[in-house]
Amino acid sequence: CRCCVIAALAWLGRSGYLLIIDAFTNFVSAYRRFHLGGGCRSRKIHPIDQTISYPMQTPILPPGVQIRPTLVSDIPAVLDVFDAARAFMRRSGNLSQWGGGYPAEADVRRDIACGWSRVLTLDGRVAATFCMMTAPEPTYNIIDGAWPDDEPYFTLHRVASDGSVPGVFRMAVLYTLAHSNRIRVDTHLDNAPMLAAIAREGFVRCGVATMTDGTPREAFQLTAQAVVPHDRADERLPLVDEEGNVVGSATRGECHGGSMLLPLPTSIATPLLSPLP
Repeated sequence: CRCCVIAALAWLGRSGYLLIIDAFTNFVSAYRRFHLGGGCRSRKIHPIDQTISYPMQTPILPPGVQIRPTLVSDIPAVLDVFDAARAFMRRSGNLSQWGGGYPAEADVRRDIACGWSRVLTLDGRVAATFCMMTAPEPTYNIIDGAWPDDEPYFTLHRVASDGSVPGVFRMAVLYTLAHSNRIRVDTHLDNAPMLAAIAREGFVRCGVATMTDGTPREAFQLTAQAVVPHDRADERLPLVDEEGNVVGSATRGECHGGSMLLPLPTSIATPLLSPLP
């Protein structure tokens, strides 16, 4: 009865009264987050606690541009791209990298057989290529320096373009990040354009790796934080009651974080918030 409630509140005093209000507020907040956020409860967020943020999805490419696995029939075009890239290296002052016929047709065939080779096409024509190596790179096992971690990674090798499509390295990075949140790459110290591109994408220099032919390469790693599209904090999700009726909407951040109180439907709010009898 009302008299019993008043007597109990008087006995508890001000601190007890505030404790009850706090407990009631926490209860309502929890109820709103977990019972009314039907669209939120089925998915959990698993962020990767690292540094650079990239979307874990296939990148949006410029009009007419596609990235696909390399076919055996693409090999002549890929070798032409390598020739164009090699000529650009020489014009840029990189006089020694990719000498002696490397990369060769055998390298492309091996990458295709392993499922690593990719081509970037412009209106169906091969304009660039790269190797997305999914196995550990043996020459990275020991470097003059240190990798930031020993977690699984992918490696980008043999990134080359004929110059007709800008931003090829960035597109290769974004494509690879759709499959792995750690990427390693190496390049020659004289390859100034590639060193600049690597720096722009947020790679961290880890040391010097020695190739199988004994030549040194600057070694880098990019560690990215996965930003999964359906885990965006600003994504709006439906609020449903226990019968499955949609009663409103809220952002995913509101549902999971509880930083904002969600409005209760009148049918539920009235008995909870009405005065004591």
